[in-house]
Amino acid sequence: MTQALLAASAFVAGIMAAAPMGPVNMLAIRRGLILHWTRALWVGTGCVALETSYIALGFWGGAQIMEKLPAKTFRQWVGLPGAAIILMIGVLILLKAARAPRRGLAARMAGTPPGPTSRLRDVLTGAALTLINPAVLLYWLGVGSKLIAKAGIPAGSAGVWYGVAAASAGLSCWFVSVSLLIRLRPQRVGPNFLRAVNAVCGGLLTILGIVLGVQLLL
Repeated sequence: MTQALLAASAFVAGIMAAAPMGPVNMLAIRRGLILHWTRALWVGTGCVALETSYIALGFWGGAQIMEKLPAKTFRQWVGLPGAAIILMIGVLILLKAARAPRRGLAARMAGTPPGPTSRLRDVLTGAALTLINPAVLLYWLGVGSKLIAKAGIPAGSAGVWYGVAAASAGLSCWFVSVSLLIRLRPQRVGPNFLRAVNAVCGGLLTILGIVLGVQLLL
């Protein structure tokens, strides 16, 4: 496998890592639909920023770490609190679906991009939701080591960075695409639309938190 093929495979791996409808995607889509389309982009930025460090870790020493890491214990210690947080977020969003979405309507009517405080909050949200999901780290530890082994690239060589950059680019392309799709939505939306977004996203996050918690306890 050449460096070009390594980069192509890593790019696809990045898209596959970002595509599942997990907590980051749900929060990004919700904020993009209700508040402003760039909010989805900023949530994705936080996710990509933290996940790139996981990607680098996986490509630089994933095989050695996987041999020493007690995966089941790691999943439980990190995953259970993460599942509880996701469940709590889902319930809170569901409660918002039952109330009149005055804040969302005001933001949609204003149509102004988010300020520095909102952008920072979105970035931190994306990073935090990535941090509490142990499956993300385990995914890149496994994928990174396999791609490097197939490419025959020595650990620590310059070729490793091709994979890291391509995987990060794959993640970024996903969130940019999602944000642009949200940008195409109707500009005039009413309270029923905002309530529906809260209900769907909150319901999916609640179910996801319960499923993750049950899986980790079994």
